[in-house]
Amino acid sequence: MKKAVLSVLLVACGGDEPGRPRPDLETWVTEAEYKFTGSAEQGALLSEVPSIRVDPERNRIFAIDLRDAQASAWTPEGTLVLAVGRVGAGPGEFMVPAEVYIAEDGSFSVRESHGSRFTYFTADGTLVETVPGPPTSVTYDGHPLATEAIAGDGSYFAVPLRRRTGVRPGTTEESRVEQSPLLRGRRSENAPWPPPEPIFRLNRRNSGIAVRAEAFDSYIRGPQPFADPDQWRTEPERAVVMRRTGGPGVVELIELDANGDTLWFRRLQFEPLEITPDMIAEARDRFVTTAAPFGISASELREAWDDALYRPEYFPAATGFALTASGEVWLGSFERSDTLKVFHVIGRGDLAGNPRRVLVPESLRVHDATDTHVRGIWKDELDVPYIVGRRLVRR
Repeated sequence: MKKAVLSVLLVACGGDEPGRPRPDLETWVTEAEYKFTGSAEQGALLSEVPSIRVDPERNRIFAIDLRDAQASAWTPEGTLVLAVGRVGAGPGEFMVPAEVYIAEDGSFSVRESHGSRFTYFTADGTLVETVPGPPTSVTYDGHPLATEAIAGDGSYFAVPLRRRTGVRPGTTEESRVEQSPLLRGRRSENAPWPPPEPIFRLNRRNSGIAVRAEAFDSYIRGPQPFADPDQWRTEPERAVVMRRTGGPGVVELIELDANGDTLWFRRLQFEPLEITPDMIAEARDRFVTTAAPFGISASELREAWDDALYRPEYFPAATGFALTASGEVWLGSFERSDTLKVFHVIGRGDLAGNPRRVLVPESLRVHDATDTHVRGIWKDELDVPYIVGRRLVRR
């Protein structure tokens, strides 16, 4: 699939005339400026980094290191500013850190996996408190919660944890869920926590694949290669949902407040990219190669995979998105320009402006951006992660 996608160059369009190329869109490129990693001598390793976030007011880059259960802040030159946490369940310790949130005054909080705990620090890294997520007694439709963020008033965003959300119809009779709610609840200090309420219905249709393995009377599960379910990102006070089922090349962005009211809606149209038979065959071959060690014949796997495959005519208009410190939404795309991948960038709250195209090296996993730089993770040949900053330049 990758080679076929690389041969196609798409051009984004504005929202007025769907499907029609717009040659007047701004295109930006990036220039390498800094790259660094941690070390034992510095007091903070960067071994497995699921998230980095930028604090532009204080010129700091925060990183989560999963292996050492640590959150650290760095200057762009690679100087360690502070490091907090270690493996554990005590105050200031983390079991599975997942995300860091930065407040306007520089204070920050660390969310652990599924929102089991939130730990708060001052701007200089002094521990303030650790707040637990919803207790196991708080569920939705019998399912435990994955808490995304807690606001200052004690309210929180969450989604129910469902193991088989979005499995394609016909692949399994067990727990197939095509919609999942985005929930808003409120924590309680003394009384039992009230049950959360749905504020938005997320489309999860066809996000998972369950290939029937007759030899083992079981399923081989994984993501659909051409899936287009909703994606979402949350902050303590707001959530943004990206919907990709509005038609070929269409992306819809919906920003919600704590009450579920829409603060911003934007529909963007991009040139659709057709999924060809060669792309499907390439995805099938990758699956068969991966699943072959299970001892199932290749022909059986191919036939079962074809039965379970979700086959839209076009690729989703976006691969994913990031909410950045610059107040923008960065939409990943399947568009490629030589060895560069293309992001479409639109300001949050922008109702009419055209997105701009930003060309970024394929090897960079983008996490955050300011008005002047894009930040992400790059891994060397030994799989060591580096924090990378690249300057944005209008071409």
